Amino acid sequence: MIENAVPFPKTNGVPRLLGIAVALVLVAQFLSASPPAAASAGGHWNFSSNGQQSVKLADDGYLLVGSSASGSWTRTPFAGQKNKISSVIWDGKFFVATTYFGLYFSRTGSDWKFLSLPTGDSFSAGHIISNQDFFNSDAMNQQEIQSFFDSKVKTCTPGYVCLKDYSARTTDKPKTALCEAFVSQGRETAAKIIDRVARACGISQQVLVVLLQKEQGLVTHTWPSPWRFEKATGYACPDTAPCNAQYFGFFNQVYNAAKQFKRYTNPPGTTKFFTWYPVGGTVPVRYHPNVVCGSSPVRIENQATALLYYYTPYMPNRASAVSYSGSGDACSSYGNRNFWRYFNTWFASDKEFSNWGLFSNGSGVVVDHEGSALNVDLLSQKWSRSSNVPTSPQQSITAAGLGSSGGFVVERSDGKQFVFRQGLPWGTQSTEPLTAPGVSEFIATSVPVVSGEVVVGEALTVVVPEWDPQPAQFGYQWLRNGKLVGGATGSIYVLTKADVGKRVSVRVSGVLEGYLSTVTVSEPTVSVLAARVFVATSVPVVSGEVVVGEALTVVVPEWDPQPAQFGYQWLRNGKLVGGATGSIYVLTKADVGKRVSVRVSGVLEGYQNVKVLSSVTSPIAP
Repeated sequence: MIENAVPFPKTNGVPRLLGIAVALVLVAQFLSASPPAAASAGGHWNFSSNGQQSVKLADDGYLLVGSSASGSWTRTPFAGQKNKISSVIWDGKFFVATTYFGLYFSRTGSDWKFLSLPTGDSFSAGHIISNQDFFNSDAMNQQEIQSFFDSKVKTCTPGYVCLKDYSARTTDKPKTALCEAFVSQGRETAAKIIDRVARACGISQQVLVVLLQKEQGLVTHTWPSPWRFEKATGYACPDTAPCNAQYFGFFNQVYNAAKQFKRYTNPPGTTKFFTWYPVGGTVPVRYHPNVVCGSSPVRIENQATALLYYYTPYMPNRASAVSYSGSGDACSSYGNRNFWRYFNTWFASDKEFSNWGLFSNGSGVVVDHEGSALNVDLLSQKWSRSSNVPTSPQQSITAAGLGSSGGFVVERSDGKQFVFRQGLPWGTQSTEPLTAPGVSEFIATSVPVVSGEVVVGEALTVVVPEWDPQPAQFGYQWLRNGKLVGGATGSIYVLTKADVGKRVSVRVSGVLEGYLSTVTVSEPTVSVLAARVFVATSVPVVSGEVVVGEALTVVVPEWDPQPAQFGYQWLRNGKLVGGATGSIYVLTKADVGKRVSVRVSGVLEGYQNVKVLSSVTSPIAP
């Protein structure tokens, strides 16, 4: 439980990312002779150009630098894996590539620098991680953990063993009230140990991975000393005394940390000992091991957050919370702040928080979803606090863009818009369409039209009227009552039983390089009907002598509509006659004394299959 007295060191010259667990969406003023057309606000942009050089975000998330004209593109080192680059723009002086925790910027597209942005107060001391995320012991498997480690350290410094290549001997552990039995498999990789321990103790693999980073920086370290593995999770390492060597060793550290987290829950079979961070209660949480640094009252919102405080009983003070990738002050602690930061950076990209910013010629303002604003200067790589946009928990910032006058405008969830005024409070303005930065937009789009019979078994087809300009390609996603239909990504969709009673629509996205990707949605259909039923059917008639050796024939009077085909099954005293599936049946000795009938099924696409039974014959004579 080592509390990091200082932030972790830089990795490969780039500060480890801190900030809001959210996607930054930068809105930049594109300096050109003609202003961009109106667009829906708050979008992501994946292409920009300064007229000589272009930068775009590839499908795999990497930034590419090059030229559309030549078709030559070079990949930068910056990847858009989970929680990385979300958009790229040109602000008149810099290319700016946004990430969830800061931004990369470059004059030429090749000399990128990183700036971390400490916007707002998104660290919630009472809710550091959800219970679902903390106790999900199926969050990753061994292969996924190994791949994650490999992605964080491409090359280990010669003479050192990095976490991705590390292995350790494990030992048998009996089943207890805290963990299932753990049977040693000898020497096991770090990824395997983490996966197996997580499953045994019911703790998320992601939590254990983040713990290794929070305590010793092991996930990203390229030259870790052996002592880091000996004290990997900081278990039995109090802030006021030396670590207990009895618990040294990578496996011991991982296993005992997971087991201890489980112990904090006071499960059946244990005593109710850990009670001083009660869920729903408000308790003082200290800022630092030094008691003179004080504390702050925190309402503990869930069990997972309580567990983190039992393990590391400190919360970041203001200086620590807003420094993110830097140091705070003498009373700053970083353990739970770093846990929150790494978990959200690596594993929680779907959080509904966003930052928006306006940049022109290297300077601008960035606003987070809570309305906290920063003045940012890319030339000096400095920021300062700006006036905040008035928000509330029910009225957060949800969109941004350029107003009709070219000024920076943000929009709240209630539709109210605020315009940025340097050095002054944000001013309100009449609601207007906002424009996109640095890319062109389609002059005209169209609503896709769905055609076809809305009946199970029938095919619906989408027709997309002409756009201006015409996209290079369209993408399709069919929706059932507004929710995605898995795998339904073509221009044709065949209705299934799952659609009955639902309304079907299709979302069409137009993609063209240099243009803002745009999505339009068709009107929903009427409710889907089950397969239709035949208006009229008729009872089949069996004819022929009911004597062994004679042939019985079935005649089916006309149906409405007429089936595409009929199927037959002959019956003997109401039981199936094996192999008797034609319109003619020759009586055998087995039929003597029995009564014979035939079941006829009508089949027609789009109609429910119907089976009709004939009347029975008189008993068959020998």
